[in-house]
Amino acid sequence: MKTYGYARVSTDDQDMALQFDAMASAGVPRHSIFTDKLSGGRDDRPGLEAALASLGTGDSLVIWKLDRLWRSAKHALITLDRIKGVGATLRSLTEGFDLDTASGKLMATILAGFAEYERALIQERTRAGLAAAKARGTRLGAKPVLVDEKYIRAREMLMAKIPGHRIASALGCSQATIYKTFPSGRKALLAAASGV
Repeated sequence: MKTYGYARVSTDDQDMALQFDAMASAGVPRHSIFTDKLSGGRDDRPGLEAALASLGTGDSLVIWKLDRLWRSAKHALITLDRIKGVGATLRSLTEGFDLDTASGKLMATILAGFAEYERALIQERTRAGLAAAKARGTRLGAKPVLVDEKYIRAREMLMAKIPGHRIASALGCSQATIYKTFPSGRKALLAAASGV
């Protein structure tokens, strides 16, 4: 019987120390904790897959909180079935109910449903905020790299048939930036310049 842990944060700038400390207090060895720095809404998390693949009969998977493991009711049921299917158990350090019982599974699924609802609300608010900003005329996304003199220089270099990688190197940008700025390409620029 082995004990494994799983910790997750959504972004690189978030810290897992709280989860690690809680698992250490629960007796989970640090080398047995699998991690992901990905959104809980993603089903393709390598750390979670490795944790689930490591489980065997009598083993236990320890998590700090259920929302670290899943963010939808569907994913909760699939994950619980996978854990139970290999004869392992799941233990959440924050929620205090037994996930091996029918009532525990129900509570986990209800909590996952609330997490899914909360995530959908955040996405709706984000979309509404972006739409409102766009309606006010706010320019969204990264600032353009090729502006003013750099734009003119890039255009001239393209028309002079200088390769994209050399233009990018000279202007301190990526080739993708050149192609995004001039989506019609070199031929269209030359045709426009010759009045065709």
